[in-house]
Amino acid sequence: MTLPFAVRGYTILALEPGDAMAALAARKCRPYPNVEIVTLGFEAWPTEPEAFDLVVSAQAFHWIEPESGITKSAEALKPGGSLALVWHLDVSHDTSFWKATQPIYDVFFPRTSAADTGWLLGAVGRYGEALRVSEVFADPGEMRRAWEKTYSGEDYLKLLNTFSDHRALSVTDRARFFGAIAETVDRAGGSVHRRYEPVLLLARRR
Repeated sequence: MTLPFAVRGYTILALEPGDAMAALAARKCRPYPNVEIVTLGFEAWPTEPEAFDLVVSAQAFHWIEPESGITKSAEALKPGGSLALVWHLDVSHDTSFWKATQPIYDVFFPRTSAADTGWLLGAVGRYGEALRVSEVFADPGEMRRAWEKTYSGEDYLKLLNTFSDHRALSVTDRARFFGAIAETVDRAGGSVHRRYEPVLLLARRR
């Protein structure tokens, strides 16, 4: 999410709690001197009051309680500044392939992780409602745009390998997890069809 803003010349303070991901972001943004990458999570970051025109989070704010996330965002924004929360949701949970892989996820991931789509959908809904009733934000809006894609087995495994929680598995568990998923893909005919729904929640600081 940082790079598209960087190439347009915006001054950016980007927060990334993971050392490896922060280093990767810093390398990608090296040509853009107006970008600063800080290895720190949003909750631990010392707020700079009314310093920013826009606070953006992509696929991350579900880890933060809405009251805390909204309050801290409002503190960082200038009056009239905007909060934009983005998620890319996989809404394939009623498909046979999803149901076939769920026992695998039950073994390797806790049920409260972002791998549990029901939990993630609930978190997005709670943020939407919190912005609608917020006293510090006005003009809340929500945009969704559904799309679908069919992956080959190889491409689907490559996709899973981009997910941070999947990459965080130990070497042994990664081999077991990806092996089990690959077997399930083969039993499903060698391809995987996914349905997606990107979500944007947008609100303006009063």
